[in-house]
Amino acid sequence: LGVIKKSEEEKSQRISNLEIEIHNAHALYKDLEVNIHDKVQKIDQLNAEIEQYCIKNKEMEAVIHSKEQQISKLEVDIETFCLKQKKMGDEALKREEQISQLKM
Repeated sequence: LGVIKKSEEEKSQRISNLEIEIHNAHALYKDLEVNIHDKVQKIDQLNAEIEQYCIKNKEMEAVIHSKEQQISKLEVDIETFCLKQKKMGDEALKREEQISQLKM
């Protein structure tokens, strides 16, 4: 009878230990579930930030392209101005020559 009682106590203790292990495993699973959920939220947040940076990058590329076009136009304007200035200088020299020839 003592052996049966001891065997029953051991079974009861094993069942109790297994229940504790199951409870701990369940708690660990819940912790992991929360941790995974947090990581997924962080990934979503980072993806949203990356998307915003991509949008800003495209906007900046458009601004840079526009500035490059403005620079090209200004370069053409400067070149045109220089050519006009040279032409006016050449015409002024011709007039001065004509004036000096008329004075002779």
